[in-house]
Amino acid sequence: NTYKVIFDASPDIIIQLDSEYRIIVIHMPGIEKPRLEALAGRNIFEVSPPYTHEPMALALGKVFNSKEPV
Repeated sequence: NTYKVIFDASPDIIIQLDSEYRIIVIHMPGIEKPRLEALAGRNIFEVSPPYTHEPMALALGKVFNSKEPV
Protein backbone atom coordinates (compact mmCIF):
# COMPACT_ATOMS: atom_id res chain seq x y z
CA ASN A 1 0.00 0.00 0.00
CA THR A 2 1.06 3.61 -0.54
CA TYR A 3 1.38 4.41 3.17
CA LYS A 4 3.83 1.51 3.70
CA VAL A 5 5.97 2.55 0.73
CA ILE A 6 6.19 6.15 1.98
CA PHE A 7 6.79 4.97 5.56
CA ASP A 8 9.61 2.60 4.58
CA ALA A 9 11.25 5.14 2.25
CA SER A 10 11.13 8.07 4.67
CA PRO A 11 14.46 9.54 5.79
CA ASP A 12 12.73 10.61 9.02
CA ILE A 13 12.19 8.83 12.31
CA ILE A 14 8.50 7.97 12.57
CA ILE A 15 6.92 6.55 15.71
CA GLN A 16 3.26 5.70 16.21
CA LEU A 17 2.22 5.48 19.87
CA ASP A 18 -0.96 4.53 21.65
CA SER A 19 -2.50 6.73 24.35
CA GLU A 20 -0.35 5.04 27.02
CA TYR A 21 2.85 5.91 25.13
CA ARG A 22 3.45 2.34 23.95
CA ILE A 23 5.12 1.96 20.58
CA ILE A 24 2.82 0.57 17.92
CA VAL A 25 5.20 0.93 14.99
CA ILE A 26 8.56 2.62 14.54
CA HIS A 27 10.73 3.57 11.57
CA MET A 28 14.34 4.64 12.02
CA PRO A 29 16.47 4.69 8.86
CA GLY A 30 19.57 2.55 9.17
CA ILE A 31 18.26 0.43 12.06
CA GLU A 32 17.52 -3.21 11.32
CA LYS A 33 13.84 -4.13 11.19
CA PRO A 34 14.04 -6.93 13.85
CA ARG A 35 15.61 -4.48 16.30
CA LEU A 36 12.80 -1.98 15.70
CA GLU A 37 10.09 -4.63 15.85
CA ALA A 38 11.42 -5.64 19.28
CA LEU A 39 10.41 -2.17 20.52
CA ALA A 40 6.72 -2.70 19.70
CA GLY A 41 4.64 -2.62 22.86
CA ARG A 42 7.34 -0.91 24.92
CA ASN A 43 6.79 2.48 26.52
CA ILE A 44 8.61 5.22 24.60
CA PHE A 45 10.05 6.58 27.85
CA GLU A 46 11.68 3.21 28.61
CA VAL A 47 13.61 3.17 25.35
CA SER A 48 14.48 6.84 24.81
CA PRO A 49 17.32 8.83 26.40
CA PRO A 50 16.36 10.59 29.66
CA TYR A 51 17.24 14.05 28.30
CA THR A 52 14.41 13.67 25.77
CA HIS A 53 11.71 12.79 28.29
CA GLU A 54 10.58 16.27 29.32
CA PRO A 55 10.31 17.81 25.83
CA MET A 56 8.80 14.61 24.48
CA ALA A 57 6.21 14.48 27.29
CA LEU A 58 5.21 18.08 26.55
CA ALA A 59 4.88 17.43 22.81
CA LEU A 60 2.99 14.18 23.29
CA GLY A 61 0.66 15.82 25.81
CA LYS A 62 -0.23 18.40 23.16
CA VAL A 63 -0.82 15.66 20.58
CA PHE A 64 -3.07 13.57 22.79
CA ASN A 65 -5.00 16.59 24.05
CA SER A 66 -5.48 18.25 20.64
CA LYS A 67 -5.66 15.05 18.55
CA GLU A 68 -3.32 16.76 16.05
CA PRO A 69 0.06 15.29 14.96
CA VAL A 70 3.34 17.03 15.69
